[in-house]
Amino acid sequence: MKKSLYNIEQEYLEITNQLEDGEATPELETALAINESELQGKAVAYAYVMKERAANILAIKAEKKRLDALEKSEQSIIDKLKQTIHQAMDLYGINEIKTETIKLNFRRSEGVVSNNDIITKPIDDEFCTYIPEQWKPNLTAIKKAIKEGREVEGYDLEERFNLQVK
Repeated sequence: MKKSLYNIEQEYLEITNQLEDGEATPELETALAINESELQGKAVAYAYVMKERAANILAIKAEKKRLDALEKSEQSIIDKLKQTIHQAMDLYGINEIKTETIKLNFRRSEGVVSNNDIITKPIDDEFCTYIPEQWKPNLTAIKKAIKEGREVEGYDLEERFNLQVK
């Protein structure tokens, strides 16, 4: 019967306790040698399991990478098809296409756009987020301020129509 690493360790402790209590008999020396041999065998088995698991991890990472690339490719196709439908519907002046199974329409939204080619730190800190070594415009705060009627130098609201497929 195969022993667990725990059982091998317990037997070793029992043998060493017996050696401390008395003399080293041939039976104890034999038991100690067998115990050490069992430990080495178990350690080798553990090492093979660890190598197998490491190989599994590499295979999983490779599969993740492959699936990420596949996802990126599929998303690119969706984006291209969406752009093509958007342009065609704009060309024909169609705002909605509806069938029993699918609906395509435009959703109106607003986004903040910069009037400057180079975005510099806005005058007011409330419109900035500091990322180490640079300032990044806080577009949410800028949008809110513009909607409240305040002027933020270099930024305007842009009306957008996003195609929705349901």
